[in-house]
Amino acid sequence: MKNIFLSFCTLLAFFLHLEEKIKKISLTGGILELSICFFFFYFYYKNRKPIKTSCFYWLSLLFTCCMLIGKTFEESGTFLLLYKTPTHLVLTFLSFIGYFFFFKIVFADIYTYLKKYKEKFPYEKIKNCFDSHTLLFSCIVLFLGYLIYMIAFYPAILSPDPSNQIKQFFHIPTKYLDSVVVANPNVYLTNHHPVFHTMLLGGCAKVGLFFGSFNFGLFIYTFLQTLFLIFTLSYTIYYMKKLNTPYWVRFIILLFYLICPVFPFYGMSTVKDTFFSCFVVFYTIQLFDLLKNKKYQKHQFFLLFIIVFFLILFRNNGIHVFLLSFPFLFLTLTKLWKKNLVFLLLCLSFYLGYTKVALPFFSIPKGSSREMLSIPLQQTARYVANYEDKVTDKEREAIDKILDYATLKERYKPNISDPVKETFNKYATKEDLKQYFVVWTKMFFKHPLVYLEATVANTYGYFYPNTTNWYIYYEYDKRLKEAGFTYHYNDFEHLREVLSKYGNAYKKVPVLGLTVNIGFAFFLLFSLFVYVLYEKKYTYLPVFAPSFALLLICFASPVNTYFRYAMPYIFCIPILFCITLSLLQKK
Repeated sequence: MKNIFLSFCTLLAFFLHLEEKIKKISLTGGILELSICFFFFYFYYKNRKPIKTSCFYWLSLLFTCCMLIGKTFEESGTFLLLYKTPTHLVLTFLSFIGYFFFFKIVFADIYTYLKKYKEKFPYEKIKNCFDSHTLLFSCIVLFLGYLIYMIAFYPAILSPDPSNQIKQFFHIPTKYLDSVVVANPNVYLTNHHPVFHTMLLGGCAKVGLFFGSFNFGLFIYTFLQTLFLIFTLSYTIYYMKKLNTPYWVRFIILLFYLICPVFPFYGMSTVKDTFFSCFVVFYTIQLFDLLKNKKYQKHQFFLLFIIVFFLILFRNNGIHVFLLSFPFLFLTLTKLWKKNLVFLLLCLSFYLGYTKVALPFFSIPKGSSREMLSIPLQQTARYVANYEDKVTDKEREAIDKILDYATLKERYKPNISDPVKETFNKYATKEDLKQYFVVWTKMFFKHPLVYLEATVANTYGYFYPNTTNWYIYYEYDKRLKEAGFTYHYNDFEHLREVLSKYGNAYKKVPVLGLTVNIGFAFFLLFSLFVYVLYEKKYTYLPVFAPSFALLLICFASPVNTYFRYAMPYIFCIPILFCITLSLLQKK
């Protein structure tokens, strides 16, 4: 009876869609649901004695809350469907039971399997070649696989941001000037997008123009980027061998790198996140090496600094990734505190010298402070949208000094804060901001649930795997052509169409599609972390810090379920999986 009850609860949890007014409780009613219910019954019957540990209970509780909150926000945009009527409360309770027990058993089964797996790899010749020349073999396989994308999307896939960066480089005004206080009217560069990436991208384009082809210049950039991406992915395979990861696991990950369209598409896309993601992977590997060896190997201090150097240069929040991860080494590597302190101060000195000295010296303004205020600005906008009649004249005046209050209600979009931030007053003083946050705090105590709903509505896709969104670039951007540059695709239109359809269809393929699902990546990341925690390998927990830092940055980002923001820690998951596997297997 217990298994039948749990089967019914799990079926409700995964397949019931709640509505504002529930007239009857039904799924889709059919043989399929009956079959799934039998599967769940068999699942619970075969797992009557799973591993019992508080780690798995807490992990199951976390994921259960993610699923319930994600489902109600996907369908209604509020918490209401969890408790609106007694029927909703009962269904929420049953769904909670279904999710909780299902996740608890799944995590226990996976842990048991990872502890007891056996080596399997039937093709000996491929195995020998793969094992003898891991790095070279992986590079060649991936290069040949990505070559078709390089041909189809020659010279580069441009999107709005890099197009505007190139315009900045060639001294053409862009919208980024409107959001910052310009120090020198003759300087059109801003650090809204990292200046280093802008100079690299624009410099390659200028080299192409020197040889008579703007297209060729763009291809120089994408070719170098794709090669670096291939080397990064191949190096992870090589490093997995050093971790004694089984051949079949490494081979499957190589096949995943080959068939997953995210990698070649972002190799050909000129966004800053591709290089940044690669350096995050190398940073994670270097942290693990440091934790494993408990000392700096030859040249490792210098190599780690170079990696952090590029983390800071390729994305403005790279410094946050470093500051939210590296200090954890002080807790685990106590004997290296002097070297770690020197390293921390060295990196901070570089960052401050770059942002506070070098950029101002060239009159390059930093990005707008509004980029860090997505959460409070969205909360204010939702408050005004829901309780405009309760906003006092004094509160309205304080908000109006920061945002255009008159249009705030109309511009509020639950999943993206950019429309709200568009009217941010770049000339707002510190006193204006202080008064705004006083009002923001008062509003919170009046209606705290609105603030929580505003944040969840703008972030739930980062922890809820049932929602998907756009995740690759492939369309032709006309901005540079309209600005007078000779940027155009080649004649392989049908090939581009096929690859684009494949890229869009991949996320919907059962099982495989989960590999590019942002919410599922959240589940994987926390599962791996808890497995290491359960094994009491506390020394190695800081290796997850960069990914968790990036996850926190995603929660503070302006867009919900945006793959480009989550891409760096998604790229890290294969190597984190193999690191976890090596720790579980280590005697």
